[in-house]
Amino acid sequence: MNKLKIFFVCILLLMASGLFLFYFFSSRVRIQYANPDTEKIRQIKMLGLALELYHKKNQKYPDTGPTCQDASVLQKYLTKEYLGGSRVFDSTGTADSLPKYSYASSNDGGHYVLKTVLRDRNNLILKNDLDGNVLGCNCDDSALCLSN
Repeated sequence: MNKLKIFFVCILLLMASGLFLFYFFSSRVRIQYANPDTEKIRQIKMLGLALELYHKKNQKYPDTGPTCQDASVLQKYLTKEYLGGSRVFDSTGTADSLPKYSYASSNDGGHYVLKTVLRDRNNLILKNDLDGNVLGCNCDDSALCLSN
């Protein structure tokens, strides 16, 4: 009889720990991937802040020219001093292999634009961002564009 009780207690503990692990990992996945636009908005703002810090030290923004290009060109300018341990340049933005972020600067290094494409075209942040063609970046539709 004792062996049977121990067996059932072990089974109950295994089931309880399995349910706990399932709940823990599924909630983490939901939180991490529930709204990828939130992460993009956070990271593009962080890139903007890093550009402002770069400008404060160098009196200009990284000069890559007025062509909208993958923001990974900023890696040689925005070192750990500006971005810390951020992994902002690690992946592309969509299955269409568009860059996660795009960057362009004026020829004199006095202005820049950062761009990312959001999934939700009705995101409220799109009502107060830049629109039109800014330094070669198409900032219409679902594109979030920030500038200095």
